[in-house]
Amino acid sequence: MHSVVICEKPSQARNLQAALGDAHGEIYAAQGHLVRLQTPEEANPDWTWAGWSWQVLQPASGLYGLASDSGSGKPVRLKAIAGALKRASRVIVATDCDREGQAIADNILAHLGFQGEVLRAMFAAEDPKTLREAFAALRPNAQYAALYAAARARAQADQIYGLTLTRAATKGLQPAGQKGALGIGRVKTAVLALLCQRERAIQNHVAIWYCNFELTISGELAGASYSALLRWEPKGEDRLTDGATIQAVKAYLERVVSVGSPYAIGVDRGLKRQGPPKPPALPSLQRAASKWGWSAQKTLDVLQALYEAQLVTYPRAEVRHLPETMIAAAPDMLRALADSGRYVCPATATIRKGGAQTFSDAALKEKGASHHAVVPNPNTTGRYGVLYDSCNPDQQRLFDLIARMFLAAISPDMVYDETRFAVDVPLQGLVLPSRQSGEPMSFTRVGRVIRDPGWTAVWTDEEDEEGETILLPPFADGQDVRPTAVAARPGKTEPPPRYDEGSLIQAMEAAWRLVPEGPLRVRLKEASGIGTPATRAAILEGLKTQRQIALKGRTVIPTELGLQLYDVLHAAAPDLVDPVQTALLEERLDAVLRGRARVDEVVNEVAAQADRLMQAIREAAENGGRLSGEPRKASPKQRELLRKIYSERGLGRPSVEILNDAVKASRRLEELLGRRASPPDSPGAEGAASEKQITAIKAIMAKTKAGAPAGWPGITREQASSWLDAHAKRGKR
Repeated sequence: MHSVVICEKPSQARNLQAALGDAHGEIYAAQGHLVRLQTPEEANPDWTWAGWSWQVLQPASGLYGLASDSGSGKPVRLKAIAGALKRASRVIVATDCDREGQAIADNILAHLGFQGEVLRAMFAAEDPKTLREAFAALRPNAQYAALYAAARARAQADQIYGLTLTRAATKGLQPAGQKGALGIGRVKTAVLALLCQRERAIQNHVAIWYCNFELTISGELAGASYSALLRWEPKGEDRLTDGATIQAVKAYLERVVSVGSPYAIGVDRGLKRQGPPKPPALPSLQRAASKWGWSAQKTLDVLQALYEAQLVTYPRAEVRHLPETMIAAAPDMLRALADSGRYVCPATATIRKGGAQTFSDAALKEKGASHHAVVPNPNTTGRYGVLYDSCNPDQQRLFDLIARMFLAAISPDMVYDETRFAVDVPLQGLVLPSRQSGEPMSFTRVGRVIRDPGWTAVWTDEEDEEGETILLPPFADGQDVRPTAVAARPGKTEPPPRYDEGSLIQAMEAAWRLVPEGPLRVRLKEASGIGTPATRAAILEGLKTQRQIALKGRTVIPTELGLQLYDVLHAAAPDLVDPVQTALLEERLDAVLRGRARVDEVVNEVAAQADRLMQAIREAAENGGRLSGEPRKASPKQRELLRKIYSERGLGRPSVEILNDAVKASRRLEELLGRRASPPDSPGAEGAASEKQITAIKAIMAKTKAGAPAGWPGITREQASSWLDAHAKRGKR
């Protein structure tokens, strides 16, 4: 029996050759997808790019056929595989063990019409031991038909949806003179929407000033005096935002302090434990590496290199659990990492098994995962040092993170004492908004004291840390304490933060959070979110290439073109820019993988939705929806009012930057007209210039030799803001 082994890429072929030789047949490497879907004009000659029309690009058969890819080197590789298959009676598929890997091989076999026996080798790492074990346990490739069907459904749906709507948007909305297509995609446009919704929320945010209070309480214990600082921090509608109310509360609390009456303190004290985070999947690594300034694509590329170097397990992992068979390898992995001397390591491995724990076959099965969490390769423990030394600094840095996260996952719990204090101050004769009559002001404080750092000695994630590590006095529950001081602490609501690539991928993964509680939220939580771990980085890179999003430092923002596209689509075809609708489509595509839906059924649903959305885009285009790609300028009325106010207040002239941007003009007018809230009990907009403004003015004066603002140095915030508007560009030059 003549066998042929088909793998995904040359590096994989080299690893297979080193591990197996020719024991299982000739080894041939693809180069990613050697076979692709037909283009629209290949499926239908009338669908040329030159002859765009308003129509859904779905073939009469419902699905696109296959064609060979003409990319560099690909025809040669496909020809070599075709020749080998003519001589073969059996094929072993040894591509990556996910949807794309399955599609790479199965598309080749379907396109070339191979009719012999097909077996599948499934592996999560590429070291010799893992590969030999995988080839000793070959299974019929037919067992993975659902995996291939899921890949086919996703590719067909994306092609029909994306090409149909990209042509429609480019035909009807493309800015005059702009080259290239105005890309629309089932996932990419939903991601653009996430960014635009966040940017609009930031632009439209109006800060609301409020005031919290701190109360110092004191008490006696065994002849010694102790004190603690407690806080009253109401949320939402309970916040104090009215100056008169704030003054009344402050005066009331000052009377409470001056009277010095005792209050019983509530104390809840106990020993608590906190287990470690689970080892990482690709999205959690991308989120962590984004703090280093890495793009999602860079993280994936470095991780792929570590996988090919046999240092880590499969990189495109979707879940953060490990199979229970890996429990036996955990002590050897721990020992090898400890021997390197690079990590803080626990004395022994703590194994958390079953349910939602680190090692859980049930959790992997429930989530339908093809791969487990990313961890150091359990089958190359004896070579960690040599392999690590051959890596470049980026690869070493990412491996160090993976190693520490794995070590934390097998470390003991963190143990700590937690103490909660509460003192209720009744409101006598004082009525506060949004508070029921007789409801007291509850001043609280939570502190924790670490008794055993456990896993936190190995690795900590700042976002996973909770509570304050402070030591509170040993007051007893119900003990009398007296208020001794009160202080007002003003604050203001902040706009939501911009996404970086890590937090954006996290938002794509957790689209269910966008939905209110209910059955739909539960369904989406079980689905895969927006996109897949293997495609999310590429989606972001595509949006950058098409100039719909851009990087601003480490944050990701929509461009003016992206914002305009979102605004038009949001008005004309809201489903197209609704991440929840995209997540629902993802759920339907996942249904193919679970055997709950057919490929043609789901693709037809997606095509029908594309038809509805295309008609909406067409209507918007016919009603003057074409984009400009440039910021919308301030209206004539805005410009006139700005110039008038600046002149009346002796502020010079409004900057060109403000006059050429309607959003900035609107925000500046709100500031000038006092429509933006000022801090309670503060000088407000006419208060003294901030330290930051003074520093910026000094820097520009030093760089440009510009004259000082009128009234310098005792200028107001308003004067400083206007001077900076007028001189900022000169300072940059």
